[in-house]
Amino acid sequence: MAVCMKKRCFISVWLFLVLAGTIGAAPVSRRLARIYFAGAAQLAADTNTAKFKEIGALPATLELRQQILAKLARLPNDLFNDRLDTAHIDRSALFRPLWEDAWNAEWLVEWQQHATNQFEWTLAIRLNGERSQLWSTNLWQIMTVWHAGALQSCQNGDAAGWEIKKHHAPNYFRFLRSGDWCIIGLGQDQLPTQMQMLEQVRKSGKPYADLGKNWLEVDADLERLANWFRSRGFFAWAPAHLPQAHLTSFNKDENVRSQLLLRYATAQSWPTERWQIPTHILRDPLASFTAVQGARSWLATCQWLQPLGIASWPNQLYAWSYQGLPFQSFAAAPIADSTNVVNTLAGTLPAFLTAYWPAATMGEIKPSTNRLELSWQGLPFVIPFLRPVKSTGGEFLVAGFFPPMPSTNPPPADLLLQVTSRTNLLYYGWEITQERLDHWRAMSQLYSILTTPTGKTARPPATATPRLVTDPWLMAVAPKLGNTVTEIAVTSPNELTLTRKSDLGFNGLEIVLLARWFENPGFPLFGYKLPTHAPNNPPHPPAQP
Repeated sequence: MAVCMKKRCFISVWLFLVLAGTIGAAPVSRRLARIYFAGAAQLAADTNTAKFKEIGALPATLELRQQILAKLARLPNDLFNDRLDTAHIDRSALFRPLWEDAWNAEWLVEWQQHATNQFEWTLAIRLNGERSQLWSTNLWQIMTVWHAGALQSCQNGDAAGWEIKKHHAPNYFRFLRSGDWCIIGLGQDQLPTQMQMLEQVRKSGKPYADLGKNWLEVDADLERLANWFRSRGFFAWAPAHLPQAHLTSFNKDENVRSQLLLRYATAQSWPTERWQIPTHILRDPLASFTAVQGARSWLATCQWLQPLGIASWPNQLYAWSYQGLPFQSFAAAPIADSTNVVNTLAGTLPAFLTAYWPAATMGEIKPSTNRLELSWQGLPFVIPFLRPVKSTGGEFLVAGFFPPMPSTNPPPADLLLQVTSRTNLLYYGWEITQERLDHWRAMSQLYSILTTPTGKTARPPATATPRLVTDPWLMAVAPKLGNTVTEIAVTSPNELTLTRKSDLGFNGLEIVLLARWFENPGFPLFGYKLPTHAPNNPPHPPAQP
């Protein structure tokens, strides 16, 4: 639990301290984002969090927690080392207890735009007297080391603290304490959001009036956030006309229940059609099964896919995997004239991979000599393939990492019924998360091997993948995880609703990606570059079919 929630929540807490910039004009105040976290201490007291407590008490979790705290404590130095004349001063001891409180304590952070180029970041965190004094002292010392400006004490009714005023944006940094709450603001003018939170604390004893029913709540104006980041040179690929997002997470029956509402400003078109599940290919025992509807309109807008030369994209996509072997993962899409599609891809796919994945220089994509099939030959452990499959249910384009093991067991009828019985379903995903976590760990190691520059035909050495500090935790937590079910449904013409039932709030792929994100030397920037320290053993090759 600690590794998953810390990464998603902690970096958001400190954005308000390190970000300042501009986006387009806004005529009125508007919230860009708000995050509420009940705190690990409250979670531990919840009778529905037995699985959280079990995973949190694992020695591997406790060890990883210490490593995460240490890395987060060094984060400000890593981010601003080249911008400060005091970069030689180690401030990790000042930041470490703040990160610890941000995990254990209840807090609320808001990011507001009040007017053109007027932004405010506000954090309210519930602390006892001793910890609030530590926050005041440590932040004061940090600001002094950073030469942020002259500090002066300030008072607002019963709230006391200190502030820094500057002549350039952001103009204000203010620390106030009222009751059990420390309220910290950064921005322009008089920090109105901070003042609103302070007034709410005086009225009700807490800085919010509409939160606290769930242990995690997130509101985000995705379009305005995307515009802000685009103006800073990030996320240029993000589509326009993004929705408002509202995420909640709570525990019930020892499971994490998550719901994400996506509300668009105008009605959207999500065309659905009869499901064409490739039951003639699916076999048991399954480790996962995913069905996607309405994919055609999105695929058609992806300009980077156009060089593949596919004239008509499929509207449905399916993916599944089998228990036991890590590379027994497959995908299929109903598509007309699948034979000609494979022939087209035989000519376009090699150049496409060279253009968009230049690091993957190993092996070669070749047509099969005894059947209509493309395969990526010369890779370790896997033989990725793409082939057309025709049946009474239609034509499909089928892909996989390794030829499937022989089986005559049909897929579970009740699993397929979860998809076919719904008329408003766009996405359904089920998995045995323990199995898929192990699968994705092996595939992430394979990815590292494929992107290691060892030459076009050279086989990688056994030391191609690094030993990662998150691997012991991934191996320890996997046996504790059960099923994860995720659904996305059309709940109104302008609203999508994602619901998930899981043990940690994440599926196997997301857990591995979060772990690899933490391993990235550029953390907290997103990326998949791995450290180059002591190597680990590569994944075991699957048995021959």
